[in-house]
Amino acid sequence: MKILKEVSNDNIYGVEFVQILIEYIWEFYATQIRWKMFYPFIAELIIAHIYFVVVIYQPSNPLAFDILTAEFWLRNIVLVLTGLFASLEFVQMYDEGIDYIYDPFNYLNLGSALFNTLICMVYGYNIAIIGEEHLAIMCSVAALFLWANALYWMRFFENTAHYVRMITTTISDIAAFLYIQALFMLMFGFTIFFIN
Repeated sequence: MKILKEVSNDNIYGVEFVQILIEYIWEFYATQIRWKMFYPFIAELIIAHIYFVVVIYQPSNPLAFDILTAEFWLRNIVLVLTGLFASLEFVQMYDEGIDYIYDPFNYLNLGSALFNTLICMVYGYNIAIIGEEHLAIMCSVAALFLWANALYWMRFFENTAHYVRMITTTISDIAAFLYIQALFMLMFGFTIFFIN
């Protein structure tokens, strides 16, 4: 009520009222988003990278269920946080329906969940879904997806939201050019490949 009292009476249903109402609602939801989604994402980003370092520098993991190892706890924390964000994606799929497939950042979220889970299954639980020789590539792709999501999270903050919007708009504006450039690269690439 204090915020509503700050609105002058002649503009109570005008733009000033709407702006103050949005700020009031945003304060509540921003706090919820920060504690329930942003901080868990930062925890996933940090812990997943520590786990990826363990995966790269330790050749194999014979003790999949040894609760005394740090690898066990890192792996399961990564799986829990990945499951949290994957469940949010499934809720979003249900809510948005077919419109879900039109946002490219949804593919980053799903890809991140898939690669994090695969790495934990192959290395942590010794399930031979993919060969262990491919773990370094999987870790690099998983890290790329996590950092792309971190970049997208920057739209949450007032200071950086403008830049994220500018980058996404620029990429969408030059999409046709990138398509033509890819065709040229394929054309000359295959030509040079066959000549060699």
